[in-house]
Amino acid sequence: MLQWRRIILILSICQVSNVYGATPVWNNCPPDININTDDGTSTGTANWTEPTVTDETPTDQLVIVILYDTTPSSVMISSFDIGTTNVRYHATDDENPPLTGVCEFTITVTDNEAPVIMNCPMTEIMELTAEGENDMAVTWTATSATDNSGTIPSETATHEPGDMFAIGTTEVVITYTDSASNAAVCAFNVTVRDEESPQTSNCPESMTEIISDAESSASSIWSEPIFTDNDDVVNVDSTHSSGQTFNIGNTEVVYTATDPSGNNGTCSFNITVLQDIEPPEFTLCPNDTVVSTLPGANYSVVNWTLPEVTDDVQLTSLTQAVTDYSTTGERFYIGTTQLRFIAVDVVARTSQCIFNIIVNDDEDPIITCSTNFTIYAESGENYAIVEYNVSATDNDGFPNITTSDPATGSQLGIGVTSFTITATDQSDNSAQCNFYVTVLDNEAPNITFCPGNITINTEAGESFGIATWQQPTAIDNSGEAVAVTTETHSNGSSFSLMDSPHTVSLTLADSSSNTAICSFAVTVIDEEAPETNCTNDYTANTTLGLAIAQSVPYPFIVFEDNSGLNVDTTLSMKPPYDLPIGQTVIEVNGTDAYGNVATCQYTITVEDNENPEIICPENQTVVADMGSMGTQVNWSTPNATDNSGQVSVTLVDLMASGSTFLIGDPVTLTYTAQDGSGNEASCTFVIQVLDMESPMIANCPIDIVNNTDPSINSTTITWDEPTFNDNSGSTSNSSSHSSGDTFYIGVTTVYYMIEDESGNMANCNFTVTILDMEAPTFTCPQDITGATPNGANSVSASWQLPIYEDNSFDEVSVTSSHPILPVDLEIGDHVIMYNFTDKSGNQASCSFTFTVNDYEDPQVMFCPGDITDFTLPDLAYNTSSWTPPNATDNSGYVQTMSTHEPGDEFYIGTTEVTYNFTDASQNVATCVFTVTITDDQPPSLNCPSNFNVTTEPDQPYGVVVYNVSADDNDDLMPLINTSAPVSGSQLTIGVHEFSIEAIDSSGNTAQCSFYVQVIDDQPPTITCPPNFHISTDVGQSYAVFDYNLTSNDNSGVMPVIDTVSPMSGSQLQIGTHIFVFEAVDPSGNSATCSFYGTVEDHESPTTNCTEDLHVAASENMTTAINVTYPDITFNDNSGMNVTVSENIPSPSDFRIGITQVVVNGTDTSGNSVSCIFYVNVTDNEDPIISCPANQTLPAEEGSTGTQVVWDDATATDNSGVVIVVQGDGDPPSGGTFTLGSPRTLSYIATDESGNSATCTFVIYIIDTESPEIMNCPTGRVNSTDLSINSTTIMWDEPTYSDNTNDVLTSDSTHSSGDEFFIGVTTVVYRVEDDSGNMATCNFTVTILDLEPPTVNCLDDIILNTSPGENYASATWQPPTYEDNSFDDVTVTSSHGDPPVNLEIGDHDIMYNFTDQSDNQASCSFTITVNDNQAPQVNFCPEDVNVTSLDFMAYNTIYWNPPNVTDNSGNFTTTNTHDSGDTFFVGITEVVYTFTDGAENVATCAFSVTIIDEEEPVVFCPSNATYSTEPGLAYADVVYMYTASDNDGYPPTVTTLDAMTGARMTC
Repeated sequence: MLQWRRIILILSICQVSNVYGATPVWNNCPPDININTDDGTSTGTANWTEPTVTDETPTDQLVIVILYDTTPSSVMISSFDIGTTNVRYHATDDENPPLTGVCEFTITVTDNEAPVIMNCPMTEIMELTAEGENDMAVTWTATSATDNSGTIPSETATHEPGDMFAIGTTEVVITYTDSASNAAVCAFNVTVRDEESPQTSNCPESMTEIISDAESSASSIWSEPIFTDNDDVVNVDSTHSSGQTFNIGNTEVVYTATDPSGNNGTCSFNITVLQDIEPPEFTLCPNDTVVSTLPGANYSVVNWTLPEVTDDVQLTSLTQAVTDYSTTGERFYIGTTQLRFIAVDVVARTSQCIFNIIVNDDEDPIITCSTNFTIYAESGENYAIVEYNVSATDNDGFPNITTSDPATGSQLGIGVTSFTITATDQSDNSAQCNFYVTVLDNEAPNITFCPGNITINTEAGESFGIATWQQPTAIDNSGEAVAVTTETHSNGSSFSLMDSPHTVSLTLADSSSNTAICSFAVTVIDEEAPETNCTNDYTANTTLGLAIAQSVPYPFIVFEDNSGLNVDTTLSMKPPYDLPIGQTVIEVNGTDAYGNVATCQYTITVEDNENPEIICPENQTVVADMGSMGTQVNWSTPNATDNSGQVSVTLVDLMASGSTFLIGDPVTLTYTAQDGSGNEASCTFVIQVLDMESPMIANCPIDIVNNTDPSINSTTITWDEPTFNDNSGSTSNSSSHSSGDTFYIGVTTVYYMIEDESGNMANCNFTVTILDMEAPTFTCPQDITGATPNGANSVSASWQLPIYEDNSFDEVSVTSSHPILPVDLEIGDHVIMYNFTDKSGNQASCSFTFTVNDYEDPQVMFCPGDITDFTLPDLAYNTSSWTPPNATDNSGYVQTMSTHEPGDEFYIGTTEVTYNFTDASQNVATCVFTVTITDDQPPSLNCPSNFNVTTEPDQPYGVVVYNVSADDNDDLMPLINTSAPVSGSQLTIGVHEFSIEAIDSSGNTAQCSFYVQVIDDQPPTITCPPNFHISTDVGQSYAVFDYNLTSNDNSGVMPVIDTVSPMSGSQLQIGTHIFVFEAVDPSGNSATCSFYGTVEDHESPTTNCTEDLHVAASENMTTAINVTYPDITFNDNSGMNVTVSENIPSPSDFRIGITQVVVNGTDTSGNSVSCIFYVNVTDNEDPIISCPANQTLPAEEGSTGTQVVWDDATATDNSGVVIVVQGDGDPPSGGTFTLGSPRTLSYIATDESGNSATCTFVIYIIDTESPEIMNCPTGRVNSTDLSINSTTIMWDEPTYSDNTNDVLTSDSTHSSGDEFFIGVTTVVYRVEDDSGNMATCNFTVTILDLEPPTVNCLDDIILNTSPGENYASATWQPPTYEDNSFDDVTVTSSHGDPPVNLEIGDHDIMYNFTDQSDNQASCSFTITVNDNQAPQVNFCPEDVNVTSLDFMAYNTIYWNPPNVTDNSGNFTTTNTHDSGDTFFVGITEVVYTFTDGAENVATCAFSVTIIDEEEPVVFCPSNATYSTEPGLAYADVVYMYTASDNDGYPPTVTTLDAMTGARMTC
C-alpha cells in the first residue's frame, strides 16, 4: 500500500507540472451507483461498464490503476460493504513528467434488510396463578436476532422472561433494530388465568338457640364472614343476616363471594332453634348405702354411682347441694351423711335426687402386747426384775386396758411366767393378748486350772503319737460342783502327724448348762526318714541321628514314709533321660514332709553305633560369563552330621569350588564324610555351563512421527542405521525398510534382526507414524426460504450438495442432518448440516438454513347445531353434551379453546358456545352454536307429619306451631298459600286439619295437608308441709304431730288425694318417718309430694351412783390390782338400752393415789348422764434395788491394775420415789483396782416410807494381756530353683516381750533356711506367758513356678487319602513333655487324640501344655493329606458305528455321557465332542478328560465311525457324432463328464474306453 501511495503522489506532481502535454482522457466514466445489500449478507453487488481511456501515448503503455477508496487494485471488484465507496480509475502516460487522467464515481450500498428474530413464541402463553397470588412470573425461551450486517441488532421489549404478569391477557412486544434502522417485531400474548376461589377464615360455627315453651322463634347473631381473594372480591351475597329471627328447626345460612374471574367461594353454617318443655328427669338416683368403717379407721371410703339426668333439650348443670362429695374414694365418718343433687336445664327448670351414706362402726380395738421374751437372773441371784409395755388403739378413740398380775417391775423367779392383757373400746368391743417371760441363769463357771500345750514324737513306724495330761478344774457361782461334760480328745488319745498341731478342748458345765472351755495344743513331730527300693546299673544305645540316648527308660524309684504323706523325690537328672555316650550316675533323693531324707544311686552306660550323614550342594546349571566361553563356579562345602558330633568331609574330584568350568557336558563331583568310628557316607552333584548370550544391537532408532507433505498423503523418512556385534564374531542380519523410504499415512513398524551361530537372537524395531493433519475442503450452499403448499404442512426441499476434496486421496465420510433428497421439511426453520471426516479424523462442517413458512388458516370440519333441552328434575339446569367440533390444519397442530365443554351445566335460558381453533402460526378458525334450557317442573312442597301438642300450662288449649317449606328447581322461592288456622294459633282439645298450597314463578302448583291433635296431659298440683323435727313428749317414747296438705288442678276440679302415711295427730315413735301423698285429677294425671318427720329424744337417762372407794396397793406393785366397784345402772324414757361407758372399767388397776372414775350412760339419741366417784390407793411396800453387774476386767496394758467404772445401782418402788446410796467404805466408781482376789461392794435403797433394800456386786481384776512379738518377718515371694520344684528361704527370727516378768515359752512351724515347695506356706511363730495369754506371728512364703513345660515336638507328616475317600486316617505319637514341678501337666490338642480323619489339604496340629501354675508351652506340626487317586470312570460309552445320512457326508450322533466319581467330590470335565455333534465320514475319537483338584486325571475314550455306503454320481455327456478330420481317417474326440459324491470329495473317475482327446477311427 505504501508503494501505491507513492505512485499516486508522483502522478499528482506530474500533473501539476505538466502544462504543455495532453492528459489521458477517460471515456464513459460511470455515474454514482446506489444499490441494496444482497439478501442475508452485509455486502451489495455492483455492476458497471468499465470506462475506456484515450491518450497520445499508446494505450498499452499507459499505467492504469483502480483505487477503491485508498486501496489500489488491478482488477474490477463487484462486492461492496454497506456504506459509500469512492472508486477512481487512474491512467498515467509516459510523458516527462507523466500525466494522469482520472475517472471517479461512488458506489453506495444501503442495508434495507430487517433483522431475523429467533425463538419468537408462536402461540399464546397461558399460566395459572400460584395459590394466593394475583400475578405470575412467566418465562419463555429468550429471543435473539441476527442481521445481515453482521452487527448485533439493538433490542427493546415491553416485557422480559421472568417478569410478573397480572391476571388477564398482556401483549408482549419485542423489537430488534439494526444500525440501518431496519426493525423486526416479535409479538405474542401472555394470559394469566385465575381459578382460585375466594376464601374465608372466620366462617361462623353452627349455632343452637334454645327457647321456652312460651316462644316460637329466636334471633341469632354472628360475626359476618370476611372473604379474601388472591385478586379481589367483587360481590358477597347471603341467604340470611345476623340478628334475623329463625323459627323452630334447622336453617342453613349460606354466604357466597365472587371474584372478577367468576370464581365463587362459599361459607355455610346452620342455625338450630330448639324448644324446651320438660324439666330435667333423673334416670338414675342411687339408693341409700350402708357400709362399715374401714379397718383401723373411724370412716369408710364409699363409692357410688353419680346420678344420671336427662333433659328434653339441654341440661345446664348437675351440682351437689351443701357439700361436694366425690363419687370415688371419698371418706364418710361414722353416722349418716345426706347427699343431694340438683339438676337445672337451660330454661332454669330444676329436679332433685336425695340419698344417704350410712357408716357403722363394728371394729374391735387393736391391742399390742410385748412378745415373749427371756431375761437373765441377777448376778448371784435366783430371780430377775421384769418390765414390759402394753398398748392399745381403736379406730374411734383410745380403749381402756386391763392388765393381769404380775405387774411390770415385779421380781420373777427362774422359770416361765404367763401374762394376759384385755382392751375394751367405747362400743364394748374387746381384744386380748398374752405373752410369756422366761427367767434364765446364764452365769458360766470359772476355770481354775487348764493344762498347757504339749509336744510329742510319732510312734516308731507310725504316723501318730500318744499324749496324756492332767484334767482341768473349775468353780461356779451357784456353789454346785462343776463337771467336764464334753471333750474333743480323751486323756491318752493318739494324735495324727497329718493334722498336727491338734487343739484339745474340754467343756465344763454347771447345772444350768452354762459352760466354760479349757483349750490347749498337742503338736506331733516326725524325725523318722523314708524307706526306698533302688535299682541296678543298665546299658542303652544312642537315638538315631543323635549323640545321645534319648528318653532312656528309667526305673520307678519308690519312697515310703511312716507319716503316710507323699515323699518329695528329687533326681540329679530329670527323667526321661537324654544321656551322652558313656556312663552317667543317677542319684534319687526322697525327702518326707518333715525334712527326713533317703538316697538311691545307679549308673546308665550309653553306646554309639550310628553312621554319619552328608548332604551335597544342589546341582548347578550356570551361564558362561559375558563375552567368555566359560565361568567360575562356587559352592559351599557339604555339611555332614553324626550322632557323635565329630565328622570329616573330603572332595574326591580335583575340581574344587572356584574352578573355571567350560561350556559342554555336565561334570559330576563326589564328596565323602567319615566319623570317628570309621563310618562313611558319600554324595554327588553336577555342574553344567551354558552359553546364553545374545548378539548386541547398538543405536536402534527411536520411534519417528511426521506429518504428510502438503496436499498429498505421504512423506520421505530418513534415519541412522543401527550397528551389530556378537561375542562369537559371526552374525547374520536383515531389515524390513531402509532409511529414505517413502511412508504413507498410518503407523509402519520397521524391523532389524540379528542372529549368532548359537541361535541367540536380538532384534531392533521402531515405528514410523505419518499423520494426516489436513481437514477436507468444501463449498457450501446459501440459506433457502420456502412456503407450504395448500393443505400441506411441509415442502419437498432439495438443494445442490456441497463440493469437497481431501489431501489423503482417500474416501471422505460425509454425514448430513438430511441425507436423502428431496426431503419433506415441516413448517419452521431447519438447519441443514454437513460434516466431512477423512480417515484420520480431520473434520470440516458446512451448514445453511431452510425456512418453511405457513400462511394457511385451520379448517373447521364439523360444528354442532343449536341445542334445546329441559331442566333436570329438581334442578335449575341440565347438562348438555354434543359431539365436539373439530378442525384440521395443514401444519398438523391445532389448539382448541372453548367457552364450554360437553357435559357442562347450562342454566335456564340460551347460552352461546364458541370454539376457536388456532394453528402454530396463529391462523384462527371459529365454530359457534347455542344451548337453550327450558324449565317445566312444578315446585316441591314439604308439610310436617301429623303431630300432637299438649295444652298450655294451666290452660284448656294448646298452641300449634309448625313449619311449611317449599323450593323450586329454578332456585326461586315459590309462593305458599296456607289455610287457617295459622302457625301459633290456640286450638282446643281435639283434632284439626291443615291444607297448604305452593305456586312457583311458572304457575305450577303443589298441595299438602296434615293433622294436629291437642292433648291435655298436665298433672294436678299438690303441696306438702316442710320436713319437721319434734321432741318426744315428757317421759314418753313418742310425740303427737299435726300437718296440713293443699291441692288443685287446671281443670278446676279438686284432685283426689291418696296416702298410706300416718294421719295428722298420730303418735310417732322416736325416729324418722316418711310421708308420701298422691293427687289424681279426673283425667288420670297424678302428682306426688313427700316430707320427712323426725321425732327426737332430748331426755337424759337416770342412774344410781356409788360412794368413794379406799384400797391398798397390791404387793410389789405400784397399783391396786383388779379393784372392783358396784354396778352402775341407767334407765331411759325411750325404753331402749342405755350405752354405758367408763373412763376406767371395773375391775381395773389403780395407781397409788386418788383416781376419778366417771361412768357415762348414753341413750340411743345421744342424751347422757354421768356418775362420778373416786378410788384412793395407799402404799405400804418396800423398794427393789438392782446393783451393777459383777465385773471381771483385765489389767491395763503394761500394768497390774486398772480403773473400774460402773453405773450406780438402780432402785424402784411402788411409790415411785427411792434414794440409793453406796455402802460404807466402798470405793467410788472410777477407782483403781489391782490384780488379786475378787472385791465385793454394796448399795442401799430407801423409799419415802423408810423401807430399804441392799444389793452387792463383785469387781475382779485379771491379767489378759498377751506377749508382744516384734520384728515379725513380712511375706516372702520367690520362684523355684531352675528345673526343680522348690527353693530355700531365709529371714530374721522375731523377738518377744511381755508386760509381766514371767518366763515366756515359744515355738514355730518353720525356721529360716528351710526349703519351701511350690505354693503358699504359712509360717507361724507362737509365744505364751504364765497366765496362758498367747501371741502369734505369721507370714506366708509363696514359691512361684515360672518355668513352662519342655516339649519334644513331631516332624511334619505327609499322607495319602484312604482308598475312595477324601480323607486320610492320620495317627501319630503325641509329643512328649516334662515339667520342673513333677506334677501333672494339662495337655490339649487342636485335633484330639489320634487317629483322626483329615480331609485333603494341610492341617496344622497344635498341642498346648499347661502346668498347674498356668505356665504354657506349645508345639505344632503339619499333616499334609495328598489326593493321589484319579477320578473313577464308572461308565464310558461303547464305540459307535453308523452310516452317513442320505446325500450327506455326515451323521448326528448321540450317547449317554460318561458317569464319573472322585474321592474328593470335585472334578472338572473337558471333552473333544458333545452328544448331538455332527460327525463326518471316517473314524473320530471322542475323548472325555476328568481332572480333580489334585490334577489326577482319568479319561474315557471311544470312537465314532461314520460309514459311507452311498455310490458316487457320474454325469456322462450325451451321445455324439464326430466327423473325421479333413483328409484323415480319424477324428479327435473331446468330451466332458462330471462326478460327485455325498462325502464332498471328487470321486476318482476311470475311463474304460478312449480318454477325451483321443483319436478315434471310423
